[in-house]
Amino acid sequence: MNFRAAVSLFKEKNESSDLLAEKICQELRLSEKINMMSGHYNPVGNTMFSLRAYNGTPIRGGGAWRLKVPPILFSDGPRGVVMGNSTCFPVAMARGASFDVNLEERVAEVIAKEMLSQGANYFAGICINLLRHPAWGRAQETYGEDPYHLGEMGAAAVRGVQKYGIMGCAKHFAMNSIENLRFKINVHADKRTLHEVYLPHFKRCVDENIASVMSAYNKVNGQYCGENEHLLNDILRDLWGFKGFVISDFVWGTYNSANSINNGLDMEMPFKKAYYKVRRNIRRGEVKIAAIDKCIKRIIRTLIEFYAVYDSTQSSLRDICQPSHVALAREVAVKSTVLLKNDGILPLSGNDDLLVVGELARAINTGDHGSSAVYPPYVISQLEGIQSISKSVCYDNGKNIDRAVDKAKKAKKIIMCLGMKHNDEGEYVINLKKKKQKNRMGGDRYSLRLKPHDVKLIDAISAVNKNIVVVISCGSAVIMEEWRDQVRGIIYSFYSGMEGGAALAELLFGKANFSAKLPFTIARDEGDYPPFTFTDLEIEYGYYHGYTLLDKQNKQAAYPFGFGQSYTNYSYKNITATAKDDYIYVDVHITNEGDMDGEEIAQVYVGAIEPLVDMPIKTLKAFDKKMIKKGQTVHYSWQIRRDTLGYYDQASEKFDCSHNRYMVYVGGNSRDLKAIEVSF
Repeated sequence: MNFRAAVSLFKEKNESSDLLAEKICQELRLSEKINMMSGHYNPVGNTMFSLRAYNGTPIRGGGAWRLKVPPILFSDGPRGVVMGNSTCFPVAMARGASFDVNLEERVAEVIAKEMLSQGANYFAGICINLLRHPAWGRAQETYGEDPYHLGEMGAAAVRGVQKYGIMGCAKHFAMNSIENLRFKINVHADKRTLHEVYLPHFKRCVDENIASVMSAYNKVNGQYCGENEHLLNDILRDLWGFKGFVISDFVWGTYNSANSINNGLDMEMPFKKAYYKVRRNIRRGEVKIAAIDKCIKRIIRTLIEFYAVYDSTQSSLRDICQPSHVALAREVAVKSTVLLKNDGILPLSGNDDLLVVGELARAINTGDHGSSAVYPPYVISQLEGIQSISKSVCYDNGKNIDRAVDKAKKAKKIIMCLGMKHNDEGEYVINLKKKKQKNRMGGDRYSLRLKPHDVKLIDAISAVNKNIVVVISCGSAVIMEEWRDQVRGIIYSFYSGMEGGAALAELLFGKANFSAKLPFTIARDEGDYPPFTFTDLEIEYGYYHGYTLLDKQNKQAAYPFGFGQSYTNYSYKNITATAKDDYIYVDVHITNEGDMDGEEIAQVYVGAIEPLVDMPIKTLKAFDKKMIKKGQTVHYSWQIRRDTLGYYDQASEKFDCSHNRYMVYVGGNSRDLKAIEVSF
């Protein structure tokens, strides 16, 4: 039987994909099986890691020509398709700030269509590593710090991309939250921390029937993730029931071929670095044919199921960066931009004499230049967006502080565009020994604050003109204590994609309303975050981080998780929570009491009363985003399953959900909440 016949039988006769994969596997030669377990990228004479050349076309892996088994055709992400001149969306962290699962699903659908247009069938852009510490260089590629929020956003991406037969891949499994040491670091965590904090979002994507998972570079509890039996077999497959296949992270994701195959790694990417030894492993008895066959059947089974959809999906090159996709990129940028502070300075008037300050105002600044880089046909800068609405705009790059101050004295209002760019944070492409080396590219952030020159610029300008709005471009949290009281407005634009400048202008001038909220905690001090390392090869990932850590230590955040302002005001009324039939039912009515339509993100947190073990005071368990017109009242409601409220019991290795009393918290962010006690 060949693959095409198997797809027809699965699609038309509803035959079992497992049995069909078994039949194809039986007909494959050993050489074909071995060939199917690795990528076929040829690094010789190719500038794979010269950035723009990376993933310019799909990267092939597996396949068996004789039996018509197609290869996986890999494309990276997550801010769009890393091929051609594709639509560049805001980074995933910005989209996390939207708290909008429907919007994320629409983004994933566009990504799938643009992948189809460029010949890919596998999207490795569903990054759901938890933001444990804001210094992590690749923070921009994930959705935030909370496991529940991460899982819901990741699941939305899975649904959107797989709707068109594209195989989705969740990465990097697991606990990959440090960049510079990613190839070497050994992350330690107890089982409770694993199952309650760092793995639930991966399980959520498995429950959404994700096709594939990519293993991480780092070690977890002493074993590399690409050969970690506890992660890949005990948890992913045996406990969660994952039926798809696992690929390695590229090049440095594999070491011992026998260990990887025996412990659950199905495919090495992008070429044979370790798996060239597979035939030798078999001869020496280190790997049995049965273990090879397990890998092959998982790959083929997944291909059969997805090609039943993929084959019938139509697309063309006209689908790349078409007007509807660009319009979605702008909509996402509008709904992903967070207003942190507005002391009456916003919205701006088109008649204001504006001064725009900062090199980033006219920079092409869509995110890091590593494997997630997308190359759209154009990018609208922040300055261009502002100039498209206001004709009274003066610009200064801010390099000469005295010159900028002179201009600030004459301006009515000032927009300062500050933050980071690709050489400040991102994928660690170049291994540098010196922290301040000028040509640094990517990696973890050595400081959680703005650059010293930027802070001096704020100090100097605010001394002569307080009418300042600071716009921050960054992948995660920036500590602002030394300057936030000196300005009247603060906006978090993240890396906002090809239409980011236009979206920012719409928001600044009140043509659109702010609705996004922080997907992470902005602390008041670096010490309020968990430990981070640039040198130690061993680290303990503790049970607490982000808002749960600040709650535990009874510390205030500068801006808490889930915080964001708007041009209108919302009031929460008639909040109720009742426990019945293993569910907590939560209801609230929210009224827009301002003069502008807006979308409000309501959040529900739950914590056990008198818990049996040490647990967070509360964790996010539900959220929703709804449009509320001015003067309108809208009903929000949720059903929260009791079995999602427990703790992982390390003795029984199961979740214990026996608590009977809970506190339910409802509100607009993780600190501004109304508490209601419920009992089962």
